[in-house]
Parts: sequence; C-alpha cells; structure tokens
Amino acid sequence: HIPELARLMPYQDQYHQHICCEHASELKQTMVDVDLAAFWGDFKAARGGMTVAENLPNNDKLSVKTGGGRRNVYHRQVRQTVDKAKNQKILDLLVAPELHALFDPEAEHLFVIGHENGHSLGPDDSYQSALGSFAHTIEEHKADVISLAFMPEYVKMGVIDDETLRKIYLTHTVGGLFLRAEPNPSLPHRVADLIQFNYLLEHGAISFDDNLKLNLDFNKYPAVMRKLLDETIQVQLSKSPETAKAFIDRYAVWGDHSARIAKVHEELGIKPYKELKTHF
Repeated sequence: HIPELARLMPYQDQYHQHICCEHASELKQTMVDVDLAAFWGDFKAARGGMTVAENLPNNDKLSVKTGGGRRNVYHRQVRQTVDKAKNQKILDLLVAPELHALFDPEAEHLFVIGHENGHSLGPDDSYQSALGSFAHTIEEHKADVISLAFMPEYVKMGVIDDETLRKIYLTHTVGGLFLRAEPNPSLPHRVADLIQFNYLLEHGAISFDDNLKLNLDFNKYPAVMRKLLDETIQVQLSKSPETAKAFIDRYAVWGDHSARIAKVHEELGIKPYKELKTHF
C-alpha cells in the first residue's frame, strides 16, 4: 500500500519520492521481525539505548546486484519489554478512565511500522539535507506525522479496523508524546514528539480536563495530523534551515502539561535496564 500512500502526500507533484507511484512492482522494501542474539564491539559501545526498529540501507553486495532497496528491521524483544505496572500508573494519573482500555503496547508497534514506511515518502534526500543541522529532526518528525496522518487510510484499505486506529492514537499519545524530560536539540525523535504534542494540543485533538486527565478527540486527530503533515512538507520543500528552525522553535516548547507529565514519570522512576529474553 505504500505507493497508494505516496499519491496522497502533500505537494507530491513537486518532488521525487523513494517510492515510485507508477511502478509499484519495483518497490524494494521489506519488513523483518528479528530476535536479538547479542550486541558487542563498537556497535554496542556507541548505543545510547535499545531501539525498537532500524531502517537499514541494505547496501551490501546482494542489494547492489539486485538494484538497491531497504530493509526495516524490528527488534521483537525490545517491543515486548513492557512495564505493565508503570503503564497502569501512568494511565491512572494522567489519562481519563474511559480511555484506559485503548492502551495497547502492540498498537505502538503498528505506529512504528507506519513511521519506518514514512521515511520512504515525501521529498527526497536533497531537500532533507538542505535543512542543515535541523534535517534529522524534521525528517523524524515527518515520518511520525505520516504514520499518524495515514492510519485512517489503512482502515479504508482493510489493514486495520476502527478500534485499532483508536488504540494507535491513544497508545502513541501516552507512550510516545508523554515525555520524561525536556529534550535538547541532540535528541531529534524527542524534539519531534514535543512538536506533535503541542500541535495536537493547540488544535484541540488532545486536551486535559479539570482533573488534568488526557482526553482525545478521535474525530479531530486525523485531520490535525494531515494539516501538520502539510506544514512539515512545506518546511522540507523550503530547503531553508531558517524556516526549519522557526518551525521547531514555534512548536517544540516545554509547557506546563509537559513539565507535569515529566514530573509524574520522575516520581514513578525509570528502570536503568531492559530485560531481553531470547529462546534459541
């Protein structure tokens, strides 16, 4: 379905996309669920944490011989390291009770798939690199927004149902946009999360009631994400670091709600490890 989504991208007639709409049969992108056996050496030493997924360029001899492509690798055990007790405490303290049943860690995995696919959509690398030091933040933000904006399209295609769509929106808001600390510019994924949190809040797709509990407007959420996607592509098309900086400065603001959410996370504590279970 990725070529179908490419046709829905804002301003898609103004740039080249990695996914060629007219030649869907040429799509060379695979998704692989993997078990982690071990990390060691320079790769292990350089990692600040365990990621849920990696988008590999797949530029080995086989890829060159077959004409290129990319491989999305999903780390099964990382996805399955869920702290159920802490998640429930977060829900109790920060989320309206009627939404608790929609929190589903597997829904976040579906969001991540949409994110990795999102890197194949939109303006090509020449537009991205033109944004200088802000390129990575805008690109990660773009992939997030594509995932959230196009989830209703997956419903239309019969890939997921409406209940799953609501789970994705609720779970990602709580699990992805409720930040543990104010991000600095060296953390592009977290800066992107803050941009989306504030945009959703400003446009009424999320809100907090008198008890400071999260509520979602599931009717507004997709439209707000489509609007944000439009603005994000405009930033990439500008090829202007100044425009990218202004966009980030406008929305990556550490407000009272974010500070309160981070304080709850701090009080609940953060485990300094993840337990990965592998069966061979």
